[in-house]
Amino acid sequence: RQYCTALRLPWSSLFPVIFRFDENDNNTYRLVGVAQHIGDRKGGHYIVYVRASKMNGQEHQSNDKSWFYASDEMIREASLQDVLDCEAYILFYERVGN
Repeated sequence: RQYCTALRLPWSSLFPVIFRFDENDNNTYRLVGVAQHIGDRKGGHYIVYVRASKMNGQEHQSNDKSWFYASDEMIREASLQDVLDCEAYILFYERVGN
């Protein structure tokens, strides 16, 4: 069973792709989504980066080509570097094991 945890971070925060909450946590969590807000408090636009876990019906290993960028009607492949360079607003992690 997979769980998703959303973490809200301040602008320009660095974030891990894989982490554990603390040394007493035996679970590992993998980044699977990043939401970014472009604009200000009065208005703007949200885009997301999403990690593909399956492609063509098969499990997909995490690599540079397993990320996608989505903005309204446009979806395209994105690199891991694109994800890491964005100014994250909300991060989504899944528990992947212990």
